[in-house]
Amino acid sequence: MKISPKFLLVAGLVLVVALAVGVSGCTDPSNNTTNNTTNNTTNTTNNTTNNTTNNTTNNTTPDFDTNITVVDNKTLSVKIEGNPTTGYTWNLTNTTVVGVLNETSSGFTEPTTEPGMTGVPGTFYWTFDGVRDGTTKLTFEYARSFEANSTIATIQVEVQVNSDRTMKILNITES
Repeated sequence: MKISPKFLLVAGLVLVVALAVGVSGCTDPSNNTTNNTTNNTTNTTNNTTNNTTNNTTNNTTPDFDTNITVVDNKTLSVKIEGNPTTGYTWNLTNTTVVGVLNETSSGFTEPTTEPGMTGVPGTFYWTFDGVRDGTTKLTFEYARSFEANSTIATIQVEVQVNSDRTMKILNITES
């Protein structure tokens, strides 16, 4: 059986094209600085909850939707967006509220999503009633309970409770 030169030429060209396509997909990820820079820029601009990207610590504070209000002048409502599937949860970390405020409820509300959606943030919530007149500061930290020094955001709410148990928010700070 004799192989024609035309067949060898076509087979050679097919082999060269296949090798070129295969080799073009092989790159060294350590040289992919464009993607690393783009990801870090995106995280800096959007202030996402993931403060580390490509093993580079981001020096930005995550931006969380918050709703902190006094309802009917008597109940303080604190709602902060968070995503416990990342390991991070919001926690009330100070106990100086004892005597001025009474925590009446707290928890986490899962978002209403389509079945199968994961990693979607929900809402951490707390409600407080006034116990006696005075001023107090609530401190909420977004951290991983299983990691030391993992706090990536803090929200402080300064509240004044009057003698008639009405409340007023004096100041809210995020860091």
